[in-house]
Amino acid sequence: MNESQHWRIEPKIGLGKLRFGMSRSQVDRFSSIYGTSKGISSEKIPDDILQSTLAELGEGLTAEEKQEILSLYQETGPTAAGETEVRGDITHLF
Repeated sequence: MNESQHWRIEPKIGLGKLRFGMSRSQVDRFSSIYGTSKGISSEKIPDDILQSTLAELGEGLTAEEKQEILSLYQETGPTAAGETEVRGDITHLF
């Protein structure tokens, strides 16, 4: 695989040698191409941060609107199991 093919995006498949659904150890095998892990974080925003962000909006939203936002996030937002990993200049979602 030449250098440009390492960065070729294949919709619904992956990027170069990376494929959606790969484990961290599988991705680690390509660290010479895509870089080493710079860190992993949860995709789910902690409840206290959501609450403080909504509080900072002050009276821009009603209490009902704020509650609706929280409810929607709990129903449709990312799960606690979702993670994002940054490697080199790319981001890998688990």
